[in-house]
Amino acid sequence: MRASTVYCRVLDQLEDRDYVIGPLTVVDFLIGPRLDTGPAYLNFDIGSHANINAWLGRLRAKPYWREA
Repeated sequence: MRASTVYCRVLDQLEDRDYVIGPLTVVDFLIGPRLDTGPAYLNFDIGSHANINAWLGRLRAKPYWREA
């Protein structure tokens, strides 16, 4: 199973949470960069995953996210 499939399965369950385990934690910072830039490099589409895109949007809205 590809890592992208695993990430998408886990993160598709974000429906009732803002971040992976509830509040913003290190887990979001471990997974976030892989899905922020990974799809372009690894040629997989996360466009159909609304929960993932919303989660990434919340991460990208953090001022420190752009600096990292």
